Amino acid sequence: MEVAASGLRPSCGPYEILAPLGKGGGGEVYRAWDPRLHREVALKILRGTHESDADRVRRFVAEARAAGALNHPNIVAVFDAAVDDDRPYIVTELIDGEPLRELIGRGPLPLARLLDLAAQIADGLAAAHDANIVHRDLKPENIVVARTGRAKIVDFGLARTGGFQGPGAALAPVSSGEQTVTESGLLAGTVPYMSPEQARGAEIDFRSDQFSFGLILHEMATGRHPFPRDTPAATLDAIINDELPPIVRPPARLPVLLRWIIERCLAKEPGDRYAATSDLYRDLRRLRDRAAESLLQEPAAAVPPILWPRRRSLAAAGVLLALVIGTFAWGTTAEPQPFDPSRLRFRPIATDPAYEGFPAFSPDGQTIAYAADVNGVLQIFTRGLSSPVAARLTDAPYDCKHPFWSPDGRRIYYVSRMRDRDGIWSIPSAGGLPQPVLENASRAAISPDGRTVAFLRDEERADVVGTAALWLSTPPGGELIHEAVEAAKRRYQPFEGLRFVEGALWFSPDGRKLGLCAVPLSLNLPPEERGWQFWVLPLSGGEPVRRLQAWSEVAPRVSSFSWLPDSRHVVLGAVSLFTPGSDLWLADLEKDRAWALTRSPESYYYPSASSNGPIVFTKDEGDYDLVAIDQRGDTQPLLASARNESEPAWSRVDPSLFAYVTDRSGQDEIWLKSLDGRVDRPVITQQEFGGDRTILLSSPTFSPDGQQIAFLRNGSRPIWPLRIWYAQVAGGPPVELMPQAREGYHGAPTWSPDGQWMTFAEWKDERWSLVKVRVGSGEPPEVLRSDGVANATPRWSPRNEWITWETTDAFLLVSPDGQQEQILTEDQWLVHEWSTDGFEVVGIKETEDLRLALISVDIRTGSVRLRADLGPSAPVNRPVRGLALAADGRAITSTFRLRGDLWLLDGLSLANGAGRRFWRSP
Repeated sequence: MEVAASGLRPSCGPYEILAPLGKGGGGEVYRAWDPRLHREVALKILRGTHESDADRVRRFVAEARAAGALNHPNIVAVFDAAVDDDRPYIVTELIDGEPLRELIGRGPLPLARLLDLAAQIADGLAAAHDANIVHRDLKPENIVVARTGRAKIVDFGLARTGGFQGPGAALAPVSSGEQTVTESGLLAGTVPYMSPEQARGAEIDFRSDQFSFGLILHEMATGRHPFPRDTPAATLDAIINDELPPIVRPPARLPVLLRWIIERCLAKEPGDRYAATSDLYRDLRRLRDRAAESLLQEPAAAVPPILWPRRRSLAAAGVLLALVIGTFAWGTTAEPQPFDPSRLRFRPIATDPAYEGFPAFSPDGQTIAYAADVNGVLQIFTRGLSSPVAARLTDAPYDCKHPFWSPDGRRIYYVSRMRDRDGIWSIPSAGGLPQPVLENASRAAISPDGRTVAFLRDEERADVVGTAALWLSTPPGGELIHEAVEAAKRRYQPFEGLRFVEGALWFSPDGRKLGLCAVPLSLNLPPEERGWQFWVLPLSGGEPVRRLQAWSEVAPRVSSFSWLPDSRHVVLGAVSLFTPGSDLWLADLEKDRAWALTRSPESYYYPSASSNGPIVFTKDEGDYDLVAIDQRGDTQPLLASARNESEPAWSRVDPSLFAYVTDRSGQDEIWLKSLDGRVDRPVITQQEFGGDRTILLSSPTFSPDGQQIAFLRNGSRPIWPLRIWYAQVAGGPPVELMPQAREGYHGAPTWSPDGQWMTFAEWKDERWSLVKVRVGSGEPPEVLRSDGVANATPRWSPRNEWITWETTDAFLLVSPDGQQEQILTEDQWLVHEWSTDGFEVVGIKETEDLRLALISVDIRTGSVRLRADLGPSAPVNRPVRGLALAADGRAITSTFRLRGDLWLLDGLSLANGAGRRFWRSP
């Protein structure tokens, strides 16, 4: 049956048409209903007046193929493409939002919104270009902004694989009122948003899209097109021949870096634009994250653009980093920052391909001790500021990290394995034989006079997490040797009942106080005492004082810090609740204030201040990537980006669908993805939890019917330990598995084969227990075992015969009623999962030579099989996260790529209102 108003039927293929959404040169778009998956979609149908236009049909199909090959949060997802009654159609996700054109029509965008949208669009455009696809018709009408704030590039009707368009291509743009639409007749594209080479009909590549994007950026920033003319021909002539007019933004000026970006995109010659769109995205991302709320203090005169080569030198990169980072500072109150941002200078000092981190300045400020990766093991090195080479000090079989110096600079202390736990070792700073100093200590510090040692010690069993106590020791005669420390140690009495998951501690330069930055064990603590903490402990007596309590932005994750020479200010490396990565902050502990020194999606850790001004820190770019392992044991990257993608979980119903955790938006989310590219969408985001900000998401797992997904989460209202939630995959509010009245740490959940029960590890009453509970029943849980290890991850067999359980003695199989057990292996595995037939347990373990091995054990015979060598194990606590298995033997896991360089920060000179510096260089 035809619809009289449009001449179209109320259905197209299996899709039911609900309402018109719009139209353009490529066709008409409708809101439609997909009865198979019970969801609304967007349905685009080729215009009925051109059914016989073979070229138009060809291009329409090309749009489906181009967009369908792209899986990116800033590109519209294509679900289907087919032909119905000679009418081609495309089915995409339905975006609840408005075109960018409507936002621009209301005037110049606010700077923060402009930069956020610009970075998102550039990210999507870079993904298309990386896939060798050029859009060729980028304009505000083809960018939709969802109500959630996410920008989506749509309408790939003119996209061309390979990126080149020869002269004489068909289709031309015209203007219709305030909207621009594509029509047939001249050139491919839309006149006001063509590049000069596109307007001339010459060959184009991805840099043509950059010019179109520059035009959109200009319009977002100023509210007007840079080449407005009365006719299309005059507009084409201006794009080809006229110089870019001065960029004027009423009523406020633009950051100079944004003007440079716009001018570079709008360069007449393609070779003067970005050599890679990913570089354009990175520049916008840095500007967005570091300078969105603070303009450069540049003169009002226009500044000529800087045209960077694609491969910048380290020096040039350092200048740009200093330019962007040094212009942004933010305080917890409106009080001005006590430093001049324009004086901050950043420069790299150690940039070897292997990881370099944990730096510590020597007492004289001339040498840096640090840890670096050598064949998968962290070793201690030293490097003078004026030296081009480093000196290696250790050759240990286990990781050496967190170095710190003796007050006289003659010895370096560090953390490494000592017997079955971490301990403190020392080695002469000029090299020599390492000596054990202190057993069972995860961090330590020495007072400036060398007479007091502070350290964190886990007092419980080695398999319990979060029970470190603060200890102080005053060795006789001030000699830091093993016997003296052990003889004179004492627990810090004011913290007698306080235990920490982990922490960092340093003495102030004046030796009067100890700083402790840590995250406490939150069980049995009131909500206001949970989360991130910073304490100042006076050494001459008196009660410890907690500082920076009002700093609501810092996440409850372990931070690092260093005192500045004035013994009043500290520089911290802290993770924010609101932005990705870890940034450097300056904090005034007397005024309880903090100001950002960096704002970036990258991460900056472990600052160490020298006695004469410079601060060394680690620029850390480590992240988890998803890795696919085929039946033969060959591995290849599945999802690899600068963000974290981890903890995959495969659906047992859809053999191509899996879930994973990603922080691509700056915060943990759980996404669904299919190997064939038809699905790539978020399923659990912050939106589901409202004002209760998510701190961490992990361990997603599908129910047996694939309709629900369970996961671990901790939130901020109040700060709870990790707890299990579950939700419908199709959408809807998540619910907690257990009532909040039952406090305790929850481990990774696993479903029973019938989907009625869930088991998990729980830390409660000072032990790890294997617990099962009937989902949604409200019944109390059943405890099956109470002899587990920390981070145990039980997995329920698909045959309903066993549940895996990890103890200090063995890796066990436990019956679902807890009455029977069978030893599977005595090895400790990092992650594991059942094969889909339930006859094998497949896992990843770390070998003696520190490599990752994918192995399987047949539960019937006990035979062990090596499936794959996954390469060196990264020197981190969790080198892999998650393991997912498909019925055909394929596997997905996430491995950690550890990357880090050492950088110096200069120019952080603090002054009071009279201009007196808090410290001076010698």
